[in-house]
Amino acid sequence: MKTHTGQFNGSDLQIDETPWSYIEKTPVNGDSSDTIPEIIDRITHWQRIRNDFMRMQTAVHNKMCGIIRRVVDCGPNESPRILKELPHDTSTHGRVKLDNPFSDHILVELGAKEFKIPHWCIMHLFMFRDFHKESKARRKSYESLMESEVKKLPIWKWAEPVRGIGPLLLALLVGEVGNLSKYPNPAKVWKRFGVAVIEGERQGFGLKNNAPKALVHGYSPRRRSVLWQVGDVLIKSNRDGVYKKLYDERKIEEAKNPELKSKLHIHRRAQRYMEKRLLVDMWEAWNKLT
Repeated sequence: MKTHTGQFNGSDLQIDETPWSYIEKTPVNGDSSDTIPEIIDRITHWQRIRNDFMRMQTAVHNKMCGIIRRVVDCGPNESPRILKELPHDTSTHGRVKLDNPFSDHILVELGAKEFKIPHWCIMHLFMFRDFHKESKARRKSYESLMESEVKKLPIWKWAEPVRGIGPLLLALLVGEVGNLSKYPNPAKVWKRFGVAVIEGERQGFGLKNNAPKALVHGYSPRRRSVLWQVGDVLIKSNRDGVYKKLYDERKIEEAKNPELKSKLHIHRRAQRYMEKRLLVDMWEAWNKLT
């Protein structure tokens, strides 16, 4: 049996040798002169730019919702729905049906509620819509670059057959973790992504207003979010694959714990367990293929 330091113990997870005979070590990109560190550096750089555009999109969307709440009396959960019902550009603005021909507003109905959005507000939102669209288009362009670049790495031969792990998700992982050859064991990778156990506690727990503890934990919500996103996609897309099976089995085991009353808590623990196994497999594959 092979074990690694971290949360797992003998009763938890057995890590078997993976059959790598079907994967041959090949040049990074055929006759390409790019080295693995150079490819990783580009992916990491584009990942950071992508994150910038993601934050722009979120900020612009929140600003548009804030404008709607300022104009009409609605709640924070209603403003995104109202925004979705409004015309998206000037070409559709003229075709929106008004509540009467002489009105100076658009009537939006959400269930039993009606909200009157002034035309000046609609026109004001067009500028933000355009900026949001541009940010999304730029983000997509960088994601395409990341996808094409990650396929040059040997680790793509491991990820490609795994249902649910496409080139973008793999690129996101690589962009956050860097060169896995620099990590002496999977436990270091766990800590990088915020799923380690530190001093008997879940990494990231109880860090508010505790700077010394936060320094020890080195927890990054952004990196944890990337791994969570990958885990969520695997649960939905891996189907009869090894990771969905691992999640289902772990979920059954967690449900036997009388201290866990919430189904959401059971789900999150099972997903976390599956994510850690994914990182172990990725670390082993990286070091076997490079």
